Amino acid sequence: MSVTAYSKTHTLRWPIVDDKGQQLTALNIHTLSLRTVRELRAEYGLVDGASDGASDAVLMKFEKALLLRSTGLSDSEYLRLCVPDYNSILRHVRAMVNGKAEPFLAEQAMAQGKKVAEVDPDAPVLLVPVEDKFKGRVSQIAIQPPTVHLQQEARKHTDPFQQTLVIVSTCTELDFDALLDMHMPDWNTLTERVTDFLSETADFFPTSTAND
Repeated sequence: MSVTAYSKTHTLRWPIVDDKGQQLTALNIHTLSLRTVRELRAEYGLVDGASDGASDAVLMKFEKALLLRSTGLSDSEYLRLCVPDYNSILRHVRAMVNGKAEPFLAEQAMAQGKKVAEVDPDAPVLLVPVEDKFKGRVSQIAIQPPTVHLQQEARKHTDPFQQTLVIVSTCTELDFDALLDMHMPDWNTLTERVTDFLSETADFFPTSTAND
């Protein structure tokens, strides 16, 4: 069963003509999966988030690729955008790739006339549900802190991303494919919490987080 990306609409302050000769007045900007972003990173030599040392030209090409994939614009349509509209769209794309799910979940709730739910960092609701081969569709995840044993086992992998994948998979009981299909705001939410577990001391967490 396919899932639908989260999207938001940007109304173009300066509409453009699309490749079919029709006026384009608004763009739907949608979230991307971890798998898609990693594929694009690899295309530009930016695997595992290693952007340090990359030239500005490479980073600009990568951001352009993200924008095109997020909006469905063609190269020629992209070039027709006025710079202020481009800046607004790029800001949305960056937030969807680098930010967490919480602000988007709040926007979604308000748009639906619902109360904005309090976020539980140990049981986050997913902005975009994922399909797990064992659990089926998953829309909320329970995150458990990693054990010392898990941390040591993960360190046996030389690839930093593989280390992260092993730890997050174990802490969430989701298979690798489900994690790779996760959209970036949800992935960022999970990895931030797991990073807290790996780096913070016990008094950082409320008692409800602990396994009594």
